Amino acid sequence: MKKSILLFLIFSFTGHLFAQTIRTVKITGSDYPTITAALTNFTSGTIWVAAGTYAEAELIIPTGVTVIGGFPTTAKTITDRVYPGVAKSDQLSILDGSYTHRVATVNGNTTSQGVLDGFLIRKGYANANGTNGGGVLIAGGTVQNCILTNNIASTLPPTSSNIPGTYVASIGDIYCTDKTIVEPTYSVNSSGVYVAILPSGYSYSSSTGLITTPSNSTKTPLGIVFYVNPSATTANFLVVGKLSTSTLYWSNPEYDTKNLNDINDLPTAQDDMAGATNTQLLNTYIATIPSNKTVSYPALQYVNTYPTQSTNVTWYVPAGGEMLKLWSVYPQVDACATLLAWETSTWFPSNSAGYWTSTEGGQNYEWYLDARSYPASPATLSKAADKTSPNFVFPVASINY
Repeated sequence: MKKSILLFLIFSFTGHLFAQTIRTVKITGSDYPTITAALTNFTSGTIWVAAGTYAEAELIIPTGVTVIGGFPTTAKTITDRVYPGVAKSDQLSILDGSYTHRVATVNGNTTSQGVLDGFLIRKGYANANGTNGGGVLIAGGTVQNCILTNNIASTLPPTSSNIPGTYVASIGDIYCTDKTIVEPTYSVNSSGVYVAILPSGYSYSSSTGLITTPSNSTKTPLGIVFYVNPSATTANFLVVGKLSTSTLYWSNPEYDTKNLNDINDLPTAQDDMAGATNTQLLNTYIATIPSNKTVSYPALQYVNTYPTQSTNVTWYVPAGGEMLKLWSVYPQVDACATLLAWETSTWFPSNSAGYWTSTEGGQNYEWYLDARSYPASPATLSKAADKTSPNFVFPVASINY
């Protein structure tokens, strides 16, 4: 993912060069316009790569060749290189796959290895059943002292519709109705509260609800990303919409959703990530209730009628596990919701009501998130003994990229 999900050690990628030179130890004084050109011109030795961003076709590092990044243009010895973990932004050698291809493959065998050393490797994409490295494929070689971020291995082709906004979703991002993403930056103020700021050139109007881009186009925020599926082949993330402004019953009177499995133990409720399925089954069941039975589902009704301004998104009541995922990152999501004027301080005030899930425990029980003792104790899933208890409701949607 992105935003500070940094992995050091063994992975491989491709890169491109912009207005920089590549210096080699093997061929003293020789410069090449691209890393690919340097790799083409000799078969063993060490290549020094100057700081800069490189966006070439997939780099194939052969056995016997070491490619090292992080060199200032004035470098004279290996000790002049700057490691990516301590480098300033203008000292990094960045290999960028632009989500069109894997960044690099590093070859090796029992007697000789290719080596990729000292790069920030990003936006690699492997479309090979999700089994091969999206950023780097290590084919016997060595990758070391590298930072890997925003790389994908997926069964999906790298199209603009599959990867909105030219990068993968991350916690706290804003997913828009045009299937693109706006990425705020986050900091913590002196009071320990998360603060979100839109990227340079972007602005938000609370009166229109629109984000204006540097090109003066507008985007409509649809949801805030709070969970990204870690499975390489699933390729989806969850967004949360605006919390209900008032507390709502689950059902009145109480009914047991016959086609929805009852979950009565906490570990199973905590693992339930099937909010979309739960909500669909609940809607199906409601359609079978005889017309002479007067029953209402206000929490579900809020989600079913939530204004999406997007025909390809279906909102649902989050399951127990999904609600816990939202809670685990709520300071960041809160900051984004405040930025968008969706709330004034926090969605999870203490000494307030709970938050409904779609994880059911029978006729009399429905699981909800209880944050009423926070910060004295963390929020937990609890079973409401009365579905007519008043709780808040979050609309949640699953987005495929």
